[in-house]
Amino acid sequence: MPSEGHTYSIQAVGKEITFDLLEESNITNVGPITNEASYKSLNEHYPKLELKKEPAFIVFDENGLV
Repeated sequence: MPSEGHTYSIQAVGKEITFDLLEESNITNVGPITNEASYKSLNEHYPKLELKKEPAFIVFDENGLV
C-alpha cells in the first residue's frame, strides 16, 4: 500500500502497467506498481481477492483496497 495520502498503488495481473503508460493518460498519483503474470499465483498470496480472470487491476490507497 502507498505510504502517502492522495497516492495509490496498483497490482496488475495479466497486463503490465508502467509509470509511462499511466502518464500517457495523465495519471500521476500512483506509488508502487506490481505486475503479476497470472491471477492464480496472486490468489495464492492474497486468497481474499478471489480473482477469476485476467487482466485484473487492484488499486489500494493508504487505507487498503479501493
